[in-house]
Amino acid sequence: EGFERSLNVDQGVYHSTFATNTSQHAREGWASRPDRVTVLKFDCSTTCALHFGLDRSTRAVPKLYQAPEADVFVLASPPSVDDVAFAACAVAVGPEPIILDLQEKPLETYVSRSASDTTVLLIAGVTGNDPENECLDRLVKAASLGYTELKRRRDYDMQQTLAKATLSLHDTRGGDTLNRIERLGQACDNATTIKDPGLFALAFRHARYLLWSSSRQDSLPANLQGTQKPNGAF
Repeated sequence: EGFERSLNVDQGVYHSTFATNTSQHAREGWASRPDRVTVLKFDCSTTCALHFGLDRSTRAVPKLYQAPEADVFVLASPPSVDDVAFAACAVAVGPEPIILDLQEKPLETYVSRSASDTTVLLIAGVTGNDPENECLDRLVKAASLGYTELKRRRDYDMQQTLAKATLSLHDTRGGDTLNRIERLGQACDNATTIKDPGLFALAFRHARYLLWSSSRQDSLPANLQGTQKPNGAF
């Protein structure tokens, strides 16, 4: 009950909160470009259980790597010479740095572990010639850094990138007293005066966040959307 969720487009962080009969829950999620992992943090007011898995429509066989501190689940295709092999892996750990000494085990040997009040789920996905080993390397490195250092490295990278595109408006207060439905329902025209500069600024920050999260210097550009016209315009 009381479920709420939000996306902070200035920080690139997802938050949600809700309550059950016995516990208060808070969740946080973000992606780290420097360490190439997705981080989900789960906070619970009592001891809670976290169930997760990897699912994909493929013939790949899931694997389990066991360590004294945590278990890493892997879903990978066979190695390939054409860079189309894939691997996805996930591990649930605590917020503190740990060293994962992994050993591959059959899935039936998995034993559930006690959950703490704060659990961090690290997820990675890789394509390439030998993606499974690279995926495991990413998780082992991320786990050794711990949640606080992962967040610090990610925040620094985000701030350096988002600072390249800024917007300054004379007045950003317009429309802030309206609720969301009223703001989005305002008439849109081509007048020179911006009637709701606060909403205009929010739209800019949202677009900046989308580009930041989907297109970086050493990666492919964000996909163009829409129907292409004969002159090349959309």
